[in-house]
Amino acid sequence: MGVGFEIAPAYISHVFLSCFYRSSQRPGFGLSHPGGMVWLYGMVRGKNWAAGLGLAMTIIRPQITLILAVPFLFNRRKVWWWFAAVATLMTLFSIGLVGLSGAKDFINLMVISAGGQGYGLAEASMFDFTGMVLRLFREYL
Repeated sequence: MGVGFEIAPAYISHVFLSCFYRSSQRPGFGLSHPGGMVWLYGMVRGKNWAAGLGLAMTIIRPQITLILAVPFLFNRRKVWWWFAAVATLMTLFSIGLVGLSGAKDFINLMVISAGGQGYGLAEASMFDFTGMVLRLFREYL
């Protein structure tokens, strides 16, 4: 037997435990991680529908989805259209679950959260990128 058979159980247990930990600690990981795996499967095997489905499953983490989706606007357009169709179906399903008023409330909450107002957040005082930009460009904003 080669070295691969000796380290395979350790690698598999590491991957399982890290996925289990992340799925229990981070919301959305249970959908975005399998989505990334389905996307990778579709990319490697040349199955556009699987790549589009996996990409749509990662939409819970939009920063990952945007990085992965933009190249499909220019190459392999079928993946883009599968992504758009599945993402639209997921959006309609989500709106069906919470209703139109729930969707409006969610959007209002996101606007409050992005603006930093309403709950006493002082983003200009924070030690992050947003605070730095607000401090540096205060007169232009």
